Amino acid sequence: MNDNSMPSIAGEDGSGHDLTYVEASKLLKLGMTVPEHPVDRLVKRLRESDGSEWLTVALRELPEAISGAAENWLLDPSSSLAQIKRFKQRCIDLASKTDSEESWLIAMVGYFFAIAAALAHHGEIISTRKRDEVDGALRELENVVPDPWRAMLTTAAEKLKGLPSTEE
Repeated sequence: MNDNSMPSIAGEDGSGHDLTYVEASKLLKLGMTVPEHPVDRLVKRLRESDGSEWLTVALRELPEAISGAAENWLLDPSSSLAQIKRFKQRCIDLASKTDSEESWLIAMVGYFFAIAAALAHHGEIISTRKRDEVDGALRELENVVPDPWRAMLTTAAEKLKGLPSTEE
């Protein structure tokens, strides 16, 4: 082994080669990479200098629901759970069918805000994701959106914490 090499990676027959520092570093980085979640892409967009303005426009571009523009009823505690679930599904459908990053991000706003609205207004989890993933997503978004959305996300996270655990 030379000064610029790491321990040898040998095959069963003893063949192989010494890893260089660069190769070892790349392998370690691959092992430490955390997969990106959908909320990460959305948070990244919301953290941009025009994030708040972008959110305002995105909310207007969300699919309309039974009661009209989603931005109007997502914050309304009298919105029905069934309506919120249908809206969430429309956002999932939109996200899965688009090739546009912009449209995908807008659909994710609707998806995560629908999950938050169901929790905040009805105390119901409408996501199949693990509870800690839902909580993490709500908390991440809570840190990058303005009120009244921040308040809804905070309420949703608090209600999630108070629900009985169904996970083993």
